[in-house]
Amino acid sequence: IQELGAGRLLADATVSLVDLSAFLGADIQGDGDYGSLGGLLTHTAGRVPAVGDHLEVGGYEFIVREADARRPIKVEIILPPPSSLRESLPPPM
Repeated sequence: IQELGAGRLLADATVSLVDLSAFLGADIQGDGDYGSLGGLLTHTAGRVPAVGDHLEVGGYEFIVREADARRPIKVEIILPPPSSLRESLPPPM
């Protein structure tokens, strides 16, 4: 998992959901029988996602950046804005 800056990451689609969840500090799981990010995205899309496909799971946006006919290969992850930061800011005046 590579940090790109500005709340964006690049991950191999083979990364396990356990490792991804630990890295993000969030529970990124699904209801299917798969263990990798690529499996989650394929299950969510209902097909092998193509390059450029956007999928949202658990408040995270996933953009397929590299894929072949059988599987996603590289996935950009856009982190949600930190709600705890928004909640801790005083209301606007």
